[in-house]
Amino acid sequence: MNLFLVILRHPESDTYEVVGHKHSYEKAKDCMAALWNEDGDDGFVTYEIATWKNFKEEILEGPSLAGVHTARITDYGITLNKDKIPSAIVMLDFHIGDLKHSLTWFGSFKPLQPGKEKSAADITCETLVKMGLTVDPVNLADGPRSGVLNMDQDYEMKVFLDSYQGKENWRIKWISIPGEGGIDRIAKGEAVNVFQGMNLGGVVVQEVNKRKAKLAGKPTSEAASQTSQTTTQQTEKMAYQQSVDLDIPF
Repeated sequence: MNLFLVILRHPESDTYEVVGHKHSYEKAKDCMAALWNEDGDDGFVTYEIATWKNFKEEILEGPSLAGVHTARITDYGITLNKDKIPSAIVMLDFHIGDLKHSLTWFGSFKPLQPGKEKSAADITCETLVKMGLTVDPVNLADGPRSGVLNMDQDYEMKVFLDSYQGKENWRIKWISIPGEGGIDRIAKGEAVNVFQGMNLGGVVVQEVNKRKAKLAGKPTSEAASQTSQTTTQQTEKMAYQQSVDLDIPF
């Protein structure tokens, strides 16, 4: 059986309290009407009816923030984690419908670790450059007054629900410029294995030469002849280089 809650909201302080509960919607409406008649419409409180499920999901737990949102930077600086490793800290505001939300992005400056092809510091700097950084990240320590990040730019960020040690928190997965998007990259070694034997380098060479010929205004037959000749030479060169990269006897 559904449980209908009568909720009293205080818009001024953005607080709420459950003031009644009934097992039918009609009884909940009667309860709300009686309470409304007692308080009168003073503009400081509002009543509403919600099922327990909606109350739990939308009020107690809050709305889902998952997805890609347009956001703006509101603050930034440098912080230290428990191991005294510095991190960039950037606060961003975004809207879902009429509601404004704020999340904080942390970008670690942890150096390259064994077995990794890219350090956390590299990834952090890559993201900060998208936010307008052109100088040493140490300048972030001065916050917005430094002007090193562009706070007038709209950014895209992907938000997800992260579970860690039994706790769930909304976190920012990536931040990018609108239109560029964020991507989940695979490591270079994995990419080399996946592309092995596909000879896409030769295809790229062909397309590059076709485009060069087109821009130069050369006849199609002449461009095709030059493309074929150049492609053979460059493909052989690239195949040899690939065999060296993969440590394959050529």
